[in-house]
Amino acid sequence: MKVLVTGGAKVRDGLENAEARAHNLSTRPKVLFVATVSRFVSGFLKAQVDWFLVKGWEVHVASHGTEDFPVGVRHIEVPFARNPISLNNILAFFKLRRLIKIERYSLISCHTPVGGALSRLAAFGLRGSDGVKVVYTPHGFHFFHGASLKNWIIYFCGEWILAGISDALITIVREDFKMTQDFRFPCKRIYLTNGIGIETSRLNAVVNCEKQALRREFGYSENALILIYAAEFIARKNHALIVKAVPRIKEKFPHLKILFAGRGALECEIKVLAKNLSVDTYVDFLGYRRDLPKLIKLSDVGISSSRQEGLPMNIAEEMYLGLPIVASSVRGNRDLVINNETGLLFKSDDVSDFAKKAEQILGDAMMRKAMGIAGKKRAEEFTIERVIQDITQIYEGVLRGNPVQRKDSAK
Repeated sequence: MKVLVTGGAKVRDGLENAEARAHNLSTRPKVLFVATVSRFVSGFLKAQVDWFLVKGWEVHVASHGTEDFPVGVRHIEVPFARNPISLNNILAFFKLRRLIKIERYSLISCHTPVGGALSRLAAFGLRGSDGVKVVYTPHGFHFFHGASLKNWIIYFCGEWILAGISDALITIVREDFKMTQDFRFPCKRIYLTNGIGIETSRLNAVVNCEKQALRREFGYSENALILIYAAEFIARKNHALIVKAVPRIKEKFPHLKILFAGRGALECEIKVLAKNLSVDTYVDFLGYRRDLPKLIKLSDVGISSSRQEGLPMNIAEEMYLGLPIVASSVRGNRDLVINNETGLLFKSDDVSDFAKKAEQILGDAMMRKAMGIAGKKRAEEFTIERVIQDITQIYEGVLRGNPVQRKDSAK
């Protein structure tokens, strides 16, 4: 596991000192996780929450929504809205500000654009040598190469300014880290880690499952060539590109089957597109699935046509389970997929290039096997067991007042 950081010395201690100070005040240290919606914390930050609980910290979560959190976690409902200019966010800001003043947190871990922005603003003036430490993790900046001018004006300016009132930024994709360096973000500690970690426990149960047995279980033929895309039906995920490529691919591979796992606002529209192109028999719309690891294991290739990504966990999980990948060449996908080694990258929004790369990999079983093996090895660098060590070391460094020691820059 590699961590990049913009300078600093090696950490000797961290949370232990914070804990000792807190015990002297006859209270446990407190950490606050902030995200716009609750399911983000319960779904993506569970390992971090658990780590603090094991360390004996009092853990609070500020977010909008109702989710089940582990025993010992206090959830505070905050009326965040995803629209940055919503009036609800004014109420959210004042609620956060009051909460931070009352609870006197040792650390605030901020996530998602709106939750991350409001929590950093709410903590403004409360930081300092003995104040709260604020760490922000952008799970993919909304400004990036190819983003709209509007995104650059709004999100770039906002993120640059807010970096100055953050104790650390933890980026999870190389392009974002490079942006912070190129544009000299005013934060002393900026890190690059391998995402938030693949939850391997849900995947290991099917690692040794026999592929054909799973196909029989789900009603797929042994000779089918199955491509799987696990993604919400939204414009950014660009399902239409895949459907538009099916008429060409099926001519060469008549046993083709596309699996779409997920729900979303555009699902009906994509179903209509598949029917209009007379390829609906080649495309299965599976909806939200709790048995996704099994569906990945019975497939031949993982695919993604996304126009924009942070660090896509669907691809990381598919690689961990041994699938080669065909994905759009965009930020995030490029961090995981090594072209011609663990998969094939195609030009974003290019139907013809996707079809070409899909045909290339479907026509070469040896290529699929070799890329699957290489992808599995690559994905092991992104497991939660490895990532959590780096993230918690960063927290320790921030609490101690020193960044973690600089390591090899190769991710």
